[in-house]
Amino acid sequence: MKKIIASHIYIFILIFFFISCSSDEDIFVAPSVVTKQSINKTDGGVILYANFENFSPDHEVGFILTDNKTHRNYLLNKPVKGNNHIEIKKGLYLDRKYYYRAFIKTKDSLYLGLQKEFISTGSILTKFISLNPSKGNFGNEIQIKTASDISNIPSGDLTIFFNNKAAYIKEIKNNIISCYVPYYEGNKKASISINYLGKKLTTDLKFELLPPIINNVSPEKTTFREEITITGKNFSSSYPGIIKVFINGIETVITNKTPTQIKIKIPDNLKERNLSIKVISNLQETLYNKNITLKNVIINPIVNKAIIRESLLITGENFNPIKENNKVYFDGNEAYINSIENNNKLYVRVPEGVYNNWTPSVKVIVADNLESNIESVQIKNSAIRVNSETFLKDFQITGSLKINGTTNVFGFNNNNYKFIVYKFNDITHNFYDKKEIKLPYNISFSHLNTQNGFIYLKYERDDGNFFKIDIKNSSITSLSDFKGINKSIPFYYSDEKLVFVSSDFYRVPHLIMYEYDLKNNTWSDKPRNEDFTIGHLFHKKGESFYKKDIYYKSSYFHSLKGNNINKSNIKIPKDFLSYHFLSHFENNTFYFFDDSPNYHNNQNNRLSILDINSNTWKEFTNILPWRYNILGIFKSKDFFYINIIDFHYNQHLLKLDIKRLTL
Repeated sequence: MKKIIASHIYIFILIFFFISCSSDEDIFVAPSVVTKQSINKTDGGVILYANFENFSPDHEVGFILTDNKTHRNYLLNKPVKGNNHIEIKKGLYLDRKYYYRAFIKTKDSLYLGLQKEFISTGSILTKFISLNPSKGNFGNEIQIKTASDISNIPSGDLTIFFNNKAAYIKEIKNNIISCYVPYYEGNKKASISINYLGKKLTTDLKFELLPPIINNVSPEKTTFREEITITGKNFSSSYPGIIKVFINGIETVITNKTPTQIKIKIPDNLKERNLSIKVISNLQETLYNKNITLKNVIINPIVNKAIIRESLLITGENFNPIKENNKVYFDGNEAYINSIENNNKLYVRVPEGVYNNWTPSVKVIVADNLESNIESVQIKNSAIRVNSETFLKDFQITGSLKINGTTNVFGFNNNNYKFIVYKFNDITHNFYDKKEIKLPYNISFSHLNTQNGFIYLKYERDDGNFFKIDIKNSSITSLSDFKGINKSIPFYYSDEKLVFVSSDFYRVPHLIMYEYDLKNNTWSDKPRNEDFTIGHLFHKKGESFYKKDIYYKSSYFHSLKGNNINKSNIKIPKDFLSYHFLSHFENNTFYFFDDSPNYHNNQNNRLSILDINSNTWKEFTNILPWRYNILGIFKSKDFFYINIIDFHYNQHLLKLDIKRLTL
C-alpha cells in the first residue's frame, strides 16, 4: 500500500514538471553557439561557419574576427537556426593569423562559441579597368578606374605602384582612385601594380612619361653666372632632383622651375663659345643647339701705364669669375693673374718681354675661340731681362770700354782672381770672344776707372797697389804705389790725370786729394780743405762734383776744379741719392742708378738724371722689374745694361731704353 502511494506521488511530480516546462511563458531555453572550422579561398577571402540555436529576431548573430591588433564584428543579415556562414573578401592581410568565434548577443547577455583560427590567403580586390591620363609627367594627378565600387576600402589598406615606386593616393571615391605619379626609375613606361594588405596584384595598365621639349632659350647671348630661361613643356618640377640641365656637358644650377619653364645659371668652367643645352626630365633628354653663345669678351682701353712684373688693372666685360679660367697675353707673353673681381676686373702681373715700341697688344682669352678685342698698353721706363746665361754666376760686370767701335764689357771673377773681358753684341745681347787676365790678387772693382782706352785698378786694402789693364793686348801693369787713400772713396779723372779723394779718417771734416799723372806715372798731393767732407762724388772732364756727407743734408753740390773748391749752382733735390749709387756721364748729363731700394720705400730702384748745363733733374722709379741690387752698369748705343743680383744670388742682365726715359 505504501509502495503504491509513493509511485503515484513520483508520477504526479513528473507530470507537473513536464507541464511547467512545456509552457512558453514560464520556461526559458538559453541560446546555443557552436563555432565551426573556416574555409580559406585560394584567390583570397575566407568563409566562417557556425551553428546557432535558440535565438530570436531581436538578437545579434554573427562572428568576431581579430588578429590581436584589431577586432571586427561581422553580423549575419538573415540568420537561420542551425548552420550559418559568412564570406569575408576584404580587410584580410596576406599570411596573417586570425582568430574568430561565433556569438549571439541578447539584451542582457553574450553567448560565445569556442575560438578557432586560420591563416589568411589575403583579400579579394576588384579589377582595374583604365588609367586617365595614360601619358604625362612625374607629379601629375591621374585617375584609376575599377570594375566595382571600392569606396569602403580605407586608403591606407591600398598602395599603387609605378615600376615598384609607391604613389601618393589622394582619395578613393566610388570606383575611382585618384593618385599622383611618383618619381620612378627604369623605363619611361611604368607598369601599374597594387599592394592590398600585403597582397601584390598586377594589372595590364601602363603609364608613359612624355619627353621634355625645349621651345626657346633666352637670352641668346649670355655670360658666366648669368641667368637664362628655358621655356618648353614636360619639365618635371614636382620632385626635387629629377630634372637636370647641362650646358656643354657641365651640370648647371637650377634657380627656378615649373612644368613649362626652367631658370639656370651659366657655369664657370665652359670652354667653348657655342653652347649646347641638354635637359633631362621624365627619364628622357632633349638637346637645344640654336644660336646660344657666350657674349664677346671686351677689354676697355687701358689708361694706366704698365710696369714690368708689377700689377696692372684690366677692366672689361664677360671675364670668367674664376681667375684660372682666364688667360691674359701681352704680345704672346702670358701674364700671371693675381686676382679677379666679379667678371669685369682682372689684376695681372705684367710679364717680361721685348715689346715693339714698348707698346704690347693685350688680349684676354676665356674659352676656345673666345678672345677679347685687342687693346694696347704703354710700358713704363722699366728694364727688361735680356740675358741670364750661366757665365753670369762667376762674372760680375763692372763697366765697359769702346774699342774700334765694339763694346767691351769687363768685370771680375773673385773666385780665381781673374779680370774678364767679353765683346758684346748689341742686337743679340750675346757675349763673345772671352778674354781672361790673371790678377796677382783680389782687386776691388769699386776702385776702377777708364781713361785713354785703359782700365785703372786699386787694390782692395790701403797699401796703395795700383794697376793698369790693357784690354787690347790682354796685359796688366803694376804702377807706382801710393799710401793713405781710404778704400771706400771712389776717384775721378781730370785732363790726363787721375785724382783720388780721401780723408784722414772717415767723416773727418777735411779732404785729402792725390793726383796721379798718367803720362809720367807720378803721384802728388793736392791741397787740403777744412770746410767740406766728402759725400757722394761724380765727375766730368776737368771738374768734379760732390755733396757734403749725407748726415749734413747739404742742398747744393760743390765743385772741385783744379785746386779750387766752390759751391756750385746745382741744387740737390730732397732725399736725393742714398749711400750707394752707380753713375754714368755723357753729353753733359749724369745718370745716377740708385742700387739701394730700401732707402726709398722699397721701390724697384730709381734712376735720377742731372743735366749740368740746364741744372735740371729728372727722376724715374721702378726702372727694374725686381727689387734687387745693382752690381754694375754699362752703356751701348742708346741702352743701359744693368747687372743685378737677386735674393737667391742669381745674376741677371737687364736692358733699359734711354730714349724712353721721358715717359
